[in-house]
Amino acid sequence: MTRSLRRKRDSQRGVTAYSVILTVALLAILSHSLVTEALEGYWQAAQTRDTIALGQLTDSALAQAVYYLNQNNRQAASAPVRESFGAARIELADDDAGVRLRIVAHVPNEVRPRNTSRTLFRLVRDAQGRWAVVSAQYEPIPMARL
Repeated sequence: MTRSLRRKRDSQRGVTAYSVILTVALLAILSHSLVTEALEGYWQAAQTRDTIALGQLTDSALAQAVYYLNQNNRQAASAPVRESFGAARIELADDDAGVRLRIVAHVPNEVRPRNTSRTLFRLVRDAQGRWAVVSAQYEPIPMARL
């Protein structure tokens, strides 16, 4: 009788060990998928945040450039824009009819950008002699995942 109890106990230990290993493996698979989903959600949120920040940087740089061009201060119009969430570089070039304005925005910073956008604006003088935007071309530049 002692032998059969011992076999039964050993058999139960084997089943228990197998169940524990199976449970741990199942939990590892489930937690891996949860972590993967969380990271993908974070990446998508970061992309959305970066898109909004790039738009704000471009708008801010355009406003600065047009304001200072209307004040006849080309040096201040082409000064870089730096914000806590990114930086933008402004390049001015004379065109036949007006000015070409190229804005390169980087998020979160210029040294190690996660996302970058280039926007090319064409400005001409309106009837009152002020600079106005007549065309814009937007070219996003996706960066590799780091």
